[in-house]
Amino acid sequence: MSVQVNTYIMWGALFPFKEFADREDFEPYYDSAFKGIHHHNGLCVLADGMDGEYTAIGHVLHKTRNHDGFQEPISLFGQPILDFDVFERVQELIGRQLRDDERCGYLVISHYR
Repeated sequence: MSVQVNTYIMWGALFPFKEFADREDFEPYYDSAFKGIHHHNGLCVLADGMDGEYTAIGHVLHKTRNHDGFQEPISLFGQPILDFDVFERVQELIGRQLRDDERCGYLVISHYR
């Protein structure tokens, strides 16, 4: 079995993996290790099915190629804060309001598949 890994910088929220593990409606939102950034309705879902640690839902700003790191430093200065639009879309996708501990923010995730 091979393993793929990409590192993502995204604006979104983290959830426990088990909360959304059986959500078939997330399928169009899942990203691929080998293609460019995939968004559906402005969102991408990274579900840690390998270790069951997290489900990240948000808008990807930067992504490395499979098994690569970023080729140069990434500056988040001047990046737009997508909070309101992403916040609303995440809530719509999960079917409930975000709790105070689930606020949207910048996430950096090395995502293994």
